[in-house]
Amino acid sequence: MKKVLAIASTGGHNVQLSLIIDSLSSKGFDVIKVRTKVTVDEKDDGYYLIDEISRSNLLYSPVVIMQIIKILVKTKVDVVLSTGALPGLAAIVCGRIFSKKTIWIDCIANSKKVSLSGRIAKYIAHHTFTQWPDLETKKIKYYGSVL
Repeated sequence: MKKVLAIASTGGHNVQLSLIIDSLSSKGFDVIKVRTKVTVDEKDDGYYLIDEISRSNLLYSPVVIMQIIKILVKTKVDVVLSTGALPGLAAIVCGRIFSKKTIWIDCIANSKKVSLSGRIAKYIAHHTFTQWPDLETKKIKYYGSVL
């Protein structure tokens, strides 16, 4: 059975990822769920919790990268999949370093242009997808939307 690490930031990214997780789980994949924390004392809801990073706190990236590496080592996944944002991109990079297959699905909210993380992911991830047909390129494919 393939193990998939599914990671997203809390909010809309995680809502979309939850739909993908449900589909993967129903098809027999073992899904390891990872999302960013909302509060410091958050309870376990079946997800591994990592800290949030964004362009405004990039200096905190090494902490989040170490959290992701610990999860990758512990879970021994085959695939890293993310719907965004920057923590998901960090997981894609770590996944490549650990020789895992990687998939980036850009958030449906990005209807005018692919997110900055998605534009970076297209050079790193094995597969990069958009949810808008007008945003499809040679490196970013469109096969429909999650929602």
